[in-house]
Amino acid sequence: MLFPQLAGRAVALTVRGADGVERQLIVETQLQSQRAAKLGATAAPTAADAPLWQLEFLQHDIAYLVMPSWVAYQTTWDWRGALEATFTRLGSSPALIIDLRGNEGGSDIGDAIIAHLIDAPVKRRTTVRRVRFTTVPADLRPALDTWDESFFVLGAGPEVVDVGGAGASPRYRGRVVLIDAANSSATFQFVAALQRHALATLVGTPTGGSQRGINGGAFFFARLPATGLEVDVPLIGTFPPGPVEAARSVPDLGIAPDIAVMPTARDIADGRDVQLERAIAEALR
Repeated sequence: MLFPQLAGRAVALTVRGADGVERQLIVETQLQSQRAAKLGATAAPTAADAPLWQLEFLQHDIAYLVMPSWVAYQTTWDWRGALEATFTRLGSSPALIIDLRGNEGGSDIGDAIIAHLIDAPVKRRTTVRRVRFTTVPADLRPALDTWDESFFVLGAGPEVVDVGGAGASPRYRGRVVLIDAANSSATFQFVAALQRHALATLVGTPTGGSQRGINGGAFFFARLPATGLEVDVPLIGTFPPGPVEAARSVPDLGIAPDIAVMPTARDIADGRDVQLERAIAEALR
């Protein structure tokens, strides 16, 4: 799509296998339309009410909840009802593994999950949200799309966000959460709250985002009229409270897991999910 002049031409790639040996490969390029045509022959259409995640039970009746997306504002699926049904189904399951790997965020579904993990209200880390505009000009609106019309008039000045929440029934005790670098918005906030209040054991690799502040939560999707390309435009910045100098002492890093597990090239080549294996072992402790 970015370099159509290369379509149909051979390109030399250097690849390193799981054995560490480098090899030269010659591959043919293709246009985005060609790739879409090939994928369209096998890809099934996604229904607007299709489930966003699935629950299954692994060895020793360990519950395994795979949540690749929290983009609930684009579906009519009753995710709240599904989440309540999930915690009801857990019953006497000894542990719950929530797999957030690859989940960049979306809606604040983590708040609903945390409600089932606590006995008393908890708070997120107090942050300050800042914006650079008050109202979007009318001539820009046709090129912008979003899921919340209130984003077109966000207001000016800092806004302090300090979210609490009471518990919900049924309660669930044992939990392990698989995380990775994709967790960068709502999932970053969720993982941060889990670690802050010791609500779960985090297994995997560090999240995306930054403890110093992120710009998730409100976006415009801007579509360029000539090319059709779409870019995400963050609308807010989230920062630690207080002066900028104090914020510099906050780590400019994501959330580190309690148990770090990095798959090797051999693990990937062999089809081994060493992170899930470690999560299961931790759940059985």
